Amino acid sequence: MGPEQAQAEIVANLMTWGQVEPRRMFGCDAYLVKGKMFAFFQDEGVVVKVPSPQREQLLEDARVTPFTHQRRPFGDWLHLRLSGPRDVSLALPAVEASYRHVQADAGGRGHPAVHRGGPRPA
Repeated sequence: MGPEQAQAEIVANLMTWGQVEPRRMFGCDAYLVKGKMFAFFQDEGVVVKVPSPQREQLLEDARVTPFTHQRRPFGDWLHLRLSGPRDVSLALPAVEASYRHVQADAGGRGHPAVHRGGPRPA
């Protein structure tokens, strides 16, 4: 299983969760809940935003790095490399945690997930 198959497995799962909206943003496949982005696929990986302490736990894994935009860390977003089936077992719980975190943060506001220049910073 390569990155494409890992992405397909993750997407098949996340599309069963409530209020998930797929959208093409910044040349990437992105997924929103209540109008806010919780995951997107880029550079053979998935990018998510998870709260502490899970964020720090994920960073202990060599497949996980802070997500950067123009070589600078971008808020609390993390990039999880996808290269095989073992990576899905790491990524899928992180994607779900990101979904729940962003869903709770969005509350009933439903405001847009992006601003000019990229995803809304944390």
